[in-house]
Amino acid sequence: MKVEINNVEALSLTEVVEQLVGCGALQIAHDKKLGESRLECGCDLDIDIMENDPSDPRIDGCLSHTEEFTLSDIREHFTQGEWYAWAKDEDGNDILLCFN
Repeated sequence: MKVEINNVEALSLTEVVEQLVGCGALQIAHDKKLGESRLECGCDLDIDIMENDPSDPRIDGCLSHTEEFTLSDIREHFTQGEWYAWAKDEDGNDILLCFN
């Protein structure tokens, strides 16, 4: 069965992260950079923030921490949709569906 849904925008994880940065929900200092982003447990978006630190050779010169955004957090910061849901595209990649 094929279903067609109107008034839906699909965003990749990269696009979701870009929008979180753009709206100010995720702030990246000038000396840090975005690392990997992934959907954990099908509901929480985890974004790694990387920071160069050459002072400790045990960590290969790079520190990281993870920022977590729940679907509720995303709803709070995004304004283009009325309802949001995580899904997978035809290639198995995680996407955010934004229903208008």
